[in-house]
Amino acid sequence: MTILQKKQKLIEETEKLTDGDFIEYLLRLIEGETAPNASKIYRLTEMEKKAIDEAETDIKEGKVITNKEADEQIKSWL
Repeated sequence: MTILQKKQKLIEETEKLTDGDFIEYLLRLIEGETAPNASKIYRLTEMEKKAIDEAETDIKEGKVITNKEADEQIKSWL
């Protein structure tokens, strides 16, 4: 697939999007690529901030498992 075809596919797919947070995220990714300090700046979406807050709450409440336990859980799912 050529770059032009990829751009067209991207346009077609973004026209179908309805999730405002995701659209905002994509826009920031695109704008970030052209920003002078693109590699230095990243702004979290509200969805990402919420996920971080939830993770911090889980940690404080002891709702965590080790990597080994997580690996074992994953193996049992497969």
